[in-house]
Amino acid sequence: MKKRFVFLFSVITLFFLGYEGFAVKANAEQLSGNEGIVTSQINNLVDNSLIEANYSKLMINKGSSKTVGLTYGNAILIGSAAKWSSSTPSVATVTNGNISAIGEGNATITAVYDNHEVSIEVTVYDPSLKANFSKLTLSNGKSTTIGLTYDSETLPPSKAKWDTSNSSVVTISDGELKARGKGVATVSAKYGGKEVKINVTVTDSELKANISKTSINVGETKEILLTYDDKAMLASKATWSTTKTSVATVTDGVIKAKGKGTATISAKYAGKEVRIDVTVIDVNLLKANTKNVSVYVGDTQKISLTYDEKTLSGSKAKWSTSKSSVVTVTDGVIKAKSRGTAIITAKYADKEVQINVNVSKIILKANVTNTSISKGKSKTITLNYNDKNLSGSKAKWSTSKSSVATVTDGVIRAKSKGTAIITAKYGGEEVEIKVTVN
Repeated sequence: MKKRFVFLFSVITLFFLGYEGFAVKANAEQLSGNEGIVTSQINNLVDNSLIEANYSKLMINKGSSKTVGLTYGNAILIGSAAKWSSSTPSVATVTNGNISAIGEGNATITAVYDNHEVSIEVTVYDPSLKANFSKLTLSNGKSTTIGLTYDSETLPPSKAKWDTSNSSVVTISDGELKARGKGVATVSAKYGGKEVKINVTVTDSELKANISKTSINVGETKEILLTYDDKAMLASKATWSTTKTSVATVTDGVIKAKGKGTATISAKYAGKEVRIDVTVIDVNLLKANTKNVSVYVGDTQKISLTYDEKTLSGSKAKWSTSKSSVVTVTDGVIKAKSRGTAIITAKYADKEVQINVNVSKIILKANVTNTSISKGKSKTITLNYNDKNLSGSKAKWSTSKSSVATVTDGVIRAKSKGTAIITAKYGGEEVEIKVTVN
């Protein structure tokens, strides 16, 4: 009993004399009454395994810190008991096991105790906070979302702390940016000790046309393209108007030149307006009263001319025909000669105008070409000349057999049984009617 008490007292004394960190493995039941065995057991109380750390490698963000735990044998060793050092203090420093990340790079942290040492490989990196915009322009009233990445990983905007330099220009909440008024402001996001800034310019909404002025020839059209907030918009969405419809009209952005002069075309949308000054010119100063003429053989028709919107005498122009066998022209008066087509040209002061002429053959028609009449009866034939009714008295009538049928001014009288051919002539044309008398 006395020997066992002496042994326990010796162990406690050793612990308080400075052998801190040793794990005492006392197995009282193995002790015998021999004091030499006690000495042997005391020598074996210390576990002679190497010092160990709870990390062999560490990755730390710049500006942060990490505490390393130590064991010596099977016992915890407090950090202040070891001697610590860093291979690269500009990267990482260490105090009593607390490693501080100073700058990007690699360093080896070493802890030494009782001639034993352990090393920890430390990598310090400097993560960056980035936004998907460095600067942007928004129209007043518009909004957009700012996206963030931290250390190349997507960062939910709600995790950052947001701020704006001018809330009357732009506000920001969880990355949702809202344009409040015209001006400039700087929006910032902070996270993990990092900060990113976005320069924001807020502008008034603008309606723009692709041109501010244009010149168009009479009869031509031109399309106006619109943008609103720098985005293409359908012209039909705007309200269009013109100051002078006699000069230019406009429908859904398409301007049509009506007459020589100037006009202003306006487009309105969302309270905004854009104007286009239009000048209509008339390059075709020489004009004819018609571009196409249809006549019958033998007909005449006069072509009237204007120059710079003033009447021009036909005798002052130089006239020509592409086919005189079809139509001729003198001082603007055309005469149809034969069936066909031709082009009449008038020239004056280096300008010219052309008229297409179509000449058709005159046709004399009767209302019947074959008829039957009873003996002693009569029938009236009606005529059509140039698609107009022609009085029977104006035509020249004849019969092939007066004993069968006679004719006067288109009235046929049946004389006797048989057949006869009645002929009507007018204007160089003739038509025949076969008559059968029963």
